[in-house]
This record gives sequence, structure tokens and C-alpha cells, in this order.
Amino acid sequence: MKLSKQDWLKLRLNIGFLWLIVCLVALLLGWMHHYRLEQAQALAIQKRLLARAERDYLSLKNEQALRREYGPHYQTMLAQAKRQAGLLYPSNRLHWVSQLQTQQKNYQLFTINYNIGLSESFKSDLVSDMAGLLVHSTRITLTFDMLHEEDLLLLTEALSANNSNAFVWRDCEINRPEGGVWLRHRLSANLQAKCALDSLTLTALSAKPSTQP
Repeated sequence: MKLSKQDWLKLRLNIGFLWLIVCLVALLLGWMHHYRLEQAQALAIQKRLLARAERDYLSLKNEQALRREYGPHYQTMLAQAKRQAGLLYPSNRLHWVSQLQTQQKNYQLFTINYNIGLSESFKSDLVSDMAGLLVHSTRITLTFDMLHEEDLLLLTEALSANNSNAFVWRDCEINRPEGGVWLRHRLSANLQAKCALDSLTLTALSAKPSTQP
């Protein structure tokens, strides 16, 4: 069958139109692929930002917990530094001994055996390097007999109320002597307590204090 010139013209127009449609479809597919890549990248960035925000939030919560725990002690140390016109190093060991003896006498407690350790550097996020201060911690261990648990409560409350030094209770352990029987009205010990606390002090970064025995 022989095609006329008009038929050839129509065929060429149809082929051109079809080619144009193929090009448009290819361009559309390419644009869709590029759009999906951009969306995937944006989603990945959002996930990274969300993970970073979660880490910052947890870090902030931990910092707030530290401030609630140590903030009052830090303020106490700063107030003492202002009153004494200087920093709080070295720790006042004689004051601790006097306080323990006073509270033992006031509440008629059994003999309190104590051990005051060495002053060591204590890392705290509450005191920045820009403040020019270092925190020192002195571990104090107390061992004493008790008639009942109330003796321990009396001692801890009395030290917290009357002690001008900043300190943090670390641990308290109560044991009953092996084979012991609890008797409310007897004057001998029913229990034994062993507690540990950290006395906190400040010193300047430029100072080089010697280690105390």
C-alpha cells in the first residue's frame, strides 16, 4: 500500500507527538526521583536533629538533678567564702571533731569513731573553669553503736542543722550484732551504724594546697 504525502505527514506528526510524550514521561520520572532523594535527605536531617534534641534534653535533666542535689551545698560554700573573706580550703577538721563530740554529748549517744580521709579533687559541673575555683572532697567515715534507728536520725539531723561546713551524705549501713537480741530498755547497744559523708571545700585554681594527713 502506497502512502500519500499527506499520510506521511500525519505519520511523522504522530511519531513526533509520541516522542514528545516519552521525553515528558522521562523528565517526570527524573524529577520524582530527585524529589524523593531530597525528601529522604530532609527526613534524615530531621531525625539527626531530633536525636540531638533528645540528648540535649537528657543532659539538661541530668544537670538539673545535679543542681538540685549540690546547689544548696554550693551556695553554702560561697556564703562561707564571703563571710571569711577567703576561700574554704583547707577543710576544718577540728570543727568536725568538735561537732561530733557536741552532738554525741547532746543526744547521749554511744562513742562515735571517726576517720577523716585525705582531701581530694572533686569534679563538679556546677563550678565551671571560668569561676577559677576547684572543689575538694574529704571522705569522713563514722562508726558508732546505737540503741535504735532514731539515734542515727538524730545525729544526721543535728549535723545538718548545726554544721557550717558543706557536706553530702554518701551511705549509711545499719547492722545488728551477730547473735544480738533487741531490747528496748537496756543501755547496751542493739545496733551498729557505719556511715560515710563527703565534706566539700573550695580553693583557687592558682593555689597549690598540700595534701593533708
